[in-house]
Amino acid sequence: MVFKKREIKSALESKGFVKVGGKSHEFYVLMVNKKQSGIQTKLSHGNIEYSRNLLSYMRKQLKFNSINELEKFIKCDISGEQYIKILENNNQI
Repeated sequence: MVFKKREIKSALESKGFVKVGGKSHEFYVLMVNKKQSGIQTKLSHGNIEYSRNLLSYMRKQLKFNSINELEKFIKCDISGEQYIKILENNNQI
């Protein structure tokens, strides 16, 4: 599966991630209760589409157990609240 960068940005921002700095990359950090959680990922300025290989890296950064969970996250089948519950259940936050 391939996702456009704008789809990923939209999913991140709708689930509590905020963009922070970066010259060659856009860094996104998950905010929980107005504090940085330590969960972060980056999007490259050069990439317009993200294929399975790049999504695999993002899956690890976002602490998902499977690429299918990440795909559901991007498609908005997983809400921000559900994502935080997943992280809590996996002792990531």
